[in-house]
Amino acid sequence: MSHTNEKFVMKNFDKAIENGNIMPYFQPIIRAMTGEICAAESLARWIDPDEGMLMPSLFIETLERNRIIHKLDIKIIERVCIGYRERVSTGIDPMPVTVNLSRLDFDEENLFERIMDIIKKYEMPSKALFFEITESVMLDNVEVFRDIFDRIHAEGFEIWLDDFGSGYTSLNVLKDYEFDVIKLDMKFLSSMEKRSQKLIASVVNMAKILGVHTLAEGVETAEQAEFLKNIGCEMMQGFYYAKPMSAADFKTYIKEKNMSIEKLRERRYYKKAGLINILSPDPLEEFYCSEMNKDFYESLYPLALIEMTEEKLTIVYANEAYKDEIKKINLYSLEETERVINDRTKAFYYDTKRQFATAAQTDTVIRKDYIIGDICYSFSTKYLAGTAEKMMFAVNITVFGDDGVEKRADDINKIGRSLFYNFERITMLYPDSDSSKIIYANVGFNKVYGTVSLRRGTIEFANVEVHEKDRERYLDFMNFDTLRDRILEDDCSFVQQPFRIKTPEGGYRWRLVRITFIPSADNSACYMYSIQRMPPVDIKVIEEQIAKNPDMFKR
Repeated sequence: MSHTNEKFVMKNFDKAIENGNIMPYFQPIIRAMTGEICAAESLARWIDPDEGMLMPSLFIETLERNRIIHKLDIKIIERVCIGYRERVSTGIDPMPVTVNLSRLDFDEENLFERIMDIIKKYEMPSKALFFEITESVMLDNVEVFRDIFDRIHAEGFEIWLDDFGSGYTSLNVLKDYEFDVIKLDMKFLSSMEKRSQKLIASVVNMAKILGVHTLAEGVETAEQAEFLKNIGCEMMQGFYYAKPMSAADFKTYIKEKNMSIEKLRERRYYKKAGLINILSPDPLEEFYCSEMNKDFYESLYPLALIEMTEEKLTIVYANEAYKDEIKKINLYSLEETERVINDRTKAFYYDTKRQFATAAQTDTVIRKDYIIGDICYSFSTKYLAGTAEKMMFAVNITVFGDDGVEKRADDINKIGRSLFYNFERITMLYPDSDSSKIIYANVGFNKVYGTVSLRRGTIEFANVEVHEKDRERYLDFMNFDTLRDRILEDDCSFVQQPFRIKTPEGGYRWRLVRITFIPSADNSACYMYSIQRMPPVDIKVIEEQIAKNPDMFKR
């Protein structure tokens, strides 16, 4: 830097501040999970009427060397607060903004009071302003910094650690201070070598363990952005998205790029969801990673994040292991999976929403097993965060027969066969093809009803095997045109009613008839029809209730 340039800065600085020639530029910060702008970093820019834009390194180093950098930082904070108040007054939902504090700012007396005076003057809420501090600040004046650090936090403002990894004492800083966000120096990823990737992934994993959020700055390529999302880095900024720009250009950027701005009321929701440790061997159960035998972003644990609203379920993230696992149940893309889980004509939609609701209510991992055709799999869910409008869940899917669970699939088949002994008859019903298939029977009927069409066989069974007083109700119960709607209406996977059915010895006995929806690989209508004996105590209750109300089972 030439002596002339330094003289220019010192001679014109106060006038530039007064005339508004020094102003904040803004660089967007992107939420990796949503692609929305979740904040912006404010950076000082000096645009002289005659000289044009001065290099930041020129005037910032000069102001630091002459120990008046605090004047610049205070002015930038004020300009940010003014901009916030202007946006609020015009009805625009403002985004949070970060401001940088120099290490020399902490040498100034009453720094905290001066900052708070500005914040209170413009009624700047703590959720809309964050402070970025480099680790060198904590080394120069430990006692002063500790006092201001604690006071800033006590007022509800977040403190972000800038340029993490650029110095030599970063781990000590994290040990001694509780930061809300650490900003990773993407110089580590300039080459995207495996060693660099593992280093960045290790830092993200460590931050998750500490409950600290992560932001990568200096992102320049789509490859870097995809890698960061896959290892669970929550926020990103850099030239890949946009360079720092004036407030006016920022508005144009948002419009031209059709960018969405994260609503302030949703920030807490995404912060909570973002703490899920994608790198953990079991993200649903624990928040640390005890061993890493593969590249961090190639976790063996099939994991996805699903957002649930009243209208739909949306997959906001899925790792490669999850994508591979869903292929085993014949779902070959996330788009196809979303269509299936949002199909309200299928019981799986309602089963999934109930499972999510239980996970949210109990705040525990909820696991449920499913069978589609001859494929058995387990679906696990964990509640992460929620607002009045939506909730975020971490989910895992594991198809039996993989990863050492072959025995479990065999056990399910054996136990499933043994369960048949609890039923007198099990028949598969296929209304779409008007057909049925007898699976199991340990009691005989006068006819083999599976040899005729489903609908004809149903009528014949009612006429021959069902007591005449229950016959009309039975046919109404077996109405295949309304069956699916009745199952969905009951918010269950089955419907059931008791009927008096003829026994081989003659006479009639009360039996429980259930029709259960069975998910099929081709999404066709498929049901399991079962007849089960009832204990005498249940029969007594039914007979007493029917005597009082003969129509109690009619829909």
